[in-house]
Amino acid sequence: MRTVLNLAYKKLEFVSDDQIPFEFYRKSVQYVRGIDMDDLVFVALTEYLDELLWTGDQQLIKGLRSRGFQKVVDFTEVKEIVLTKK
Repeated sequence: MRTVLNLAYKKLEFVSDDQIPFEFYRKSVQYVRGIDMDDLVFVALTEYLDELLWTGDQQLIKGLRSRGFQKVVDFTEVKEIVLTKK
């Protein structure tokens, strides 16, 4: 498991939330409203970078997917992605 985490951490990029343009926040509100507004910045960042949102919050995953937001994965899916790109 440590190997999987080390491989994943090498791919991380840190971005300040004030670097995300407002239009990505506006677009992302439709996905998180009624689920958890505290996750707005994470969904906006995912949209801005056009990447995947990695979370263990199953309620968030189910809620986002039910609203058409498919760029969300859990640990099991990340492990599969990382291991297939080795």
